[in-house]
Amino acid sequence: MSYSSNNQASRSLELLWKACLGQLQLQTTKANFDTWLKDSAAVSLDGTLLTIEVPSSFAAEWLEQRLSFEIRRAASGLAGKSLDVFFRVRGASPASVSRSSSDHERSHPSARGAVGISGSHSPTFASFVESPSSRLALAAAFVATSEPGVKFNPLFIHGSSGFGKTHLLKAICHGSSGQGLHPLYVTAETFTNDFILAVQRRETPLFKEKYLSPDVVLIDDVQFLAGKLRTQDALFHILEGLLTSGKQIVLAGDRAPSALNFQEERLYSRLQSGLVAELGASSSETKARILITKAHDSGVELAADIAGFLADSLPDNIRILQGCLTKYLALIQLGGVAPSKDTASLALDGISAFISAPKKIVPPTELLLIVSDYFGVTSQALAGPSRSSSLVLARHVAMFLLREDHGCSLAEIGELLGNRDHSTVLHGCSKIGSSLETDNSLVDTLAAVRLSLNTRLSPPLPTGFPQEKTIQ
Repeated sequence: MSYSSNNQASRSLELLWKACLGQLQLQTTKANFDTWLKDSAAVSLDGTLLTIEVPSSFAAEWLEQRLSFEIRRAASGLAGKSLDVFFRVRGASPASVSRSSSDHERSHPSARGAVGISGSHSPTFASFVESPSSRLALAAAFVATSEPGVKFNPLFIHGSSGFGKTHLLKAICHGSSGQGLHPLYVTAETFTNDFILAVQRRETPLFKEKYLSPDVVLIDDVQFLAGKLRTQDALFHILEGLLTSGKQIVLAGDRAPSALNFQEERLYSRLQSGLVAELGASSSETKARILITKAHDSGVELAADIAGFLADSLPDNIRILQGCLTKYLALIQLGGVAPSKDTASLALDGISAFISAPKKIVPPTELLLIVSDYFGVTSQALAGPSRSSSLVLARHVAMFLLREDHGCSLAEIGELLGNRDHSTVLHGCSKIGSSLETDNSLVDTLAAVRLSLNTRLSPPLPTGFPQEKTIQ
């Protein structure tokens, strides 16, 4: 290529990146643009690979995690073709470059749909705020990443919603990808949908290939599989295949394996055969550090006294912490108010009232009345000996809801429904669970019963909380 051609190509690349920065400036805050993008430069466009130089490795990691999707979208739109992105530290060798997730997914088609490999919103170990209650789970996640398939396999992480389970799973995914491994992160709902489609389309070999080919398989929210007997069986065989091949398995749920309402006994023992690590509640100090870290990630320095005030007022839920912080920052950046405890109090309005409202416990007998009303039978008939098809369905739905939504034991459910033995109750729950995978009308029935339950028994909103109008 001649000098003039090289010069023209360089000029075109410069103009492309300048236009791309113009778009990105409109999509990001001034602080983020000045900190992470202002000093960047596009240095080459090789086919569909756009290489961008940045001043530091921290900037490269931040852009990769936070803005790679927006950068790819803007650059691809301006170039008129789909582009991948490299972030390279200025003066570093090409080996230090991090490739965005789309290129990895194209190299491994079965990983498409996996979240957090190297994408724009990928949590990492560095951004996870450690606390005494999370130390074991964090250390185990490190080991699963550095020595996949060797120790703690399978690794099961459990904790309440918002305690950081998904963050750790995606950090493992990100770290594994950085080592050249092929990770796959999915939710249990995605796993279930993949299995159902594979059965319906007679494509079980493709299903097995997707879940047995990765080096690390991470499945989130496994409590979703309760009542889905066939999917539980499919998961058991996938886990066995992965273990036989020396692949790393990481699962997460909102409760320990022993507390999951699974009917597949083999799955229970398999989930507990590795390491079970709990993510416990965080102290106020830890919550304050989380708020400060997340504010820093947004380009804002949060004062320690404000972080402490918010931490003392909020529960152990990272999503609620994030939501309150977002509201606080919005009040300052958009509302023009000064950073202060008074502003933090405004951010807590509504949020604190909502989270402090006690959750109403619905007695099981009330649930049985609602199921009876929905199916047009009496509660006496529901607990009686009749085995007419309509009564059997209503009875099985009641068993399933008592088991799944109320956490009643098999013995308790049997006593409520005419002193039936536990095997009869287990059969009823399993029947509904397996039917849900293929019977859409049953899915609608359960949704309608639950809606009726919420409508009739939902607690009043806290005083001062805005009332919602019912849409007719």
